[in-house]
Amino acid sequence: MVFSKKTAWLSLLIWLSFAPSLPHSFYLSVTKVHVLPDHLEIEHRIFLNDMEKALGSKGQAFLLDRIDQNAQHRIVEYIKAHFKISSFSDMKEFELKKEGSGNLESLIISYQLVGQADCSQQLHILNDILISTYDAQVNMLHYRCAKKKKSMSFNKRILQMYIG
Repeated sequence: MVFSKKTAWLSLLIWLSFAPSLPHSFYLSVTKVHVLPDHLEIEHRIFLNDMEKALGSKGQAFLLDRIDQNAQHRIVEYIKAHFKISSFSDMKEFELKKEGSGNLESLIISYQLVGQADCSQQLHILNDILISTYDAQVNMLHYRCAKKKKSMSFNKRILQMYIG
């Protein structure tokens, strides 16, 4: 039986919805980068319990039904420190226009809107989200610009890449 990417992602999301607080033996975050005419949209999806551990908040766990503003601020600051995207030509980070976070079941969903880029521009991406927390952490990145799509993974040995 052949599975499409859509089927695989749907299966993963269904599994995640039934396992809100179960410990897991793999450590994965997923980031989507979508280049639009006037900005870059970046979305991060991270297991809630993994982020709790990264932020050192096991004793004061986030509530699964809501994340208060202090926790949202800590999550956004953590992601800004561990995910950087810049233009390869001048290595200047893109200007942050908007950011935020929330949660869906056992996932934290964080988003960023950053300055203008275009599909001809090569990007430098540093992604070490949760790498110092889990040795086996893998950070998947899905990049989309017009009809061009790429996927790549970051881990303890590969923290940064160029794309475009």
